[in-house]
Amino acid sequence: MAGKLAAYEDRTDVTALPYGVNTPAGFLSSYSIMLPLAFKDIANPDPQDWAETVWKGACSAIFVCGIFEIMGILFGNFFRRNLSHAALYAPITAVGFVYLSFIPIIDFAREPFIGILPFAMCFLGFFANGGHGVYPTSITSVTMLVIGIVMKWCNAGKFNPPRDEMADQVEKNWNDYAGKNSMGAFITLEGMENVSDSVSIVLPVALQSFIETMENVDLAAALGDSYNVREAMLADGLGTCVGALFGATLPTTVYIGHIRHKRLGATAGYSIANGVVYFVLLMSGIFPTIYAIVDGVSVGMILLFVGLIVVQTSFERSAARHYPALFIGLMFVIADPWFFDLFPAGSSSFSQPATRSLNRYYGLGNMMPGGGILVSLFLTQIICDMIDLRFIRGATYSVLCCILSEFGFMHGNNPVKEEGSCVREDSICVSGTVDAATERGQVLAAYIDGGSYKQLATYPPPLFGVTTGNVDANNSYGLNESWRFAAMYAVLALFLLAHLPFQYKGLIAKPIMDNGVVHEETALQAAQHFKKAVAEEEGKTRTADPDGPVATAVA
Repeated sequence: MAGKLAAYEDRTDVTALPYGVNTPAGFLSSYSIMLPLAFKDIANPDPQDWAETVWKGACSAIFVCGIFEIMGILFGNFFRRNLSHAALYAPITAVGFVYLSFIPIIDFAREPFIGILPFAMCFLGFFANGGHGVYPTSITSVTMLVIGIVMKWCNAGKFNPPRDEMADQVEKNWNDYAGKNSMGAFITLEGMENVSDSVSIVLPVALQSFIETMENVDLAAALGDSYNVREAMLADGLGTCVGALFGATLPTTVYIGHIRHKRLGATAGYSIANGVVYFVLLMSGIFPTIYAIVDGVSVGMILLFVGLIVVQTSFERSAARHYPALFIGLMFVIADPWFFDLFPAGSSSFSQPATRSLNRYYGLGNMMPGGGILVSLFLTQIICDMIDLRFIRGATYSVLCCILSEFGFMHGNNPVKEEGSCVREDSICVSGTVDAATERGQVLAAYIDGGSYKQLATYPPPLFGVTTGNVDANNSYGLNESWRFAAMYAVLALFLLAHLPFQYKGLIAKPIMDNGVVHEETALQAAQHFKKAVAEEEGKTRTADPDGPVATAVA
C-alpha cells in the first residue's frame, strides 16, 4: 500500500501504516481463549494432543476474528457513528492496562534488582521530553533487553532458577525446537468446534481492530499519507485469517505508531523488516531458545510502555466527560486475573475458591466471563449515553445487552445446561453445590434448573424470600447467572426511556450528540506539530553557521 501510494503521488517519503501483531488482543487471546481451552481439556492424558487442541482452538477463533475484521468494510462506519470513543477504546484500554501494564509491574515488584533500570528507561526513553524520549529510539528497547539478560544471568533474580538450570533450559529448547517446525497449514481449522465459547472475545476484538484501523488511517492522512481505508481494513482481516491458517494464535491489526515512524523518517522498509524477522524467528523454531535466554521482567517493561501508550492514547481520544465510563470499562477486565487467582494452583475448575470474601468471589464470577470484554464495550457505551443524556440510544444498547446476557455472551456465568446437567462432562450437577460451579463464561441460554422458567413458580428467586420444603431458595433456582443480568438490562432500558417525557418537556437538558469524538482535532494537531517541527529543522539547516552564533540566533 505504501509503494502504491508513493508511486501514485510520486513521493519517496511515504510512511507505511504500522501493521503487525495486535499486542493487547494477543494477551486477550492467551488469557481468555487459550487458557480456558487448556483447562477445559486438562484431563486429556496425551500432552501433545492436549497442546494441539488448545492451539487449534485458538487459531480457529483468530480465523473467525479475521472474518469479523473483514466485515468491518461493511459495518465499520455504522459502529463508528453509533459508539462513543470511550466505549470503542474501553476493551483494548483495559487489556493494555491489565495485561501489558499491571501484570508487568507485578513481575517488576517480584524482581526489583532486574527490573529497576529497564523500568526507568521505559519512562526516560519513551515518555520524557514530550514523548520523544532522551535516548535514541532505535536502541532503547534493545538496551533494556540487554540489561535484563545480563542481570538475569548474573543471578540477580531471587526467584529465578540457578544459572545452570537456566542454561539447561536453553539447551533443551534448542534441541527440541530449532529447525523442527512441523506445523502444517490449514489443519488449524480443526479447532472450530471450540470457537463458540470464544465468540464473546473475538467479536469486540475485531470491532476494536477495524475501528482502530480506520482511526489510524485518518491519522496517517492528517500527516500527509492518505491510504484507502477499505483496502487497509481488508488487509487487516485477511492478514489475520492467513496467519490463523498457518498457525497464528494472535490477530493482526494496523496499530498506533505511524506518527512515531514518520518522525524517524521511516518509509516501507521497516514494515518489511518486521515481517522478515518474525518469519525467520518463528518458522525456524529458534524463538523458544531466545525466549529462554532473555529476561521476562525486562520484556515486561517494554510491554509496560506499549500498554501505557494504549491507555494514554485512549484517554486522549475520548472526551473528558466520558472518563468515568472508561474507568468502569477497565474494572470488568481487571476482574479477570483477579478471579483467576482465587483458586488453588493447578485447579482445573472454579468449584473450590480459596478466598476470604465470598461476596467478592460471587461478584467477580459474574464480571469476568469472556474476559469481561463485551461488558467493557457495551456497559461503557450505556454509561456514556447516560452522561450525554442520550436515553433512546442508551435504552437500545440496554436491550442489546439483555439479549447478549440471556445467551451467555455477557456475564456468562452459566455452569448449568438447559436440561439441568453440568456443562463439564462426567459430572453430576447438583444445583447449589460446588459440583455445579465447574466452568465459567459459557455461551448458552441462561435457564433455570430443569430448563424451564416454570421452575420460578416452584422455586422463586431469593429476592421473594420464599422457600419450598427443605429446599433453600438461594440454591434451588440454579447457578446460572446471566439471566439475572438479562433482567437487569431490561429494567435499565425501561428506566432510561422513562426520562424521555421529561426531556421532551425541557425539564432535562438536550442530549450531547458528538459521541465524545476528539480524535480528529488530535490528529490535526499532531500533523501541524509535525509539519512545524520539520519546517523549523529545515530552517536551522539552511541558516546554521558552524563558525559563528549569528546565523543560529537568526534561525
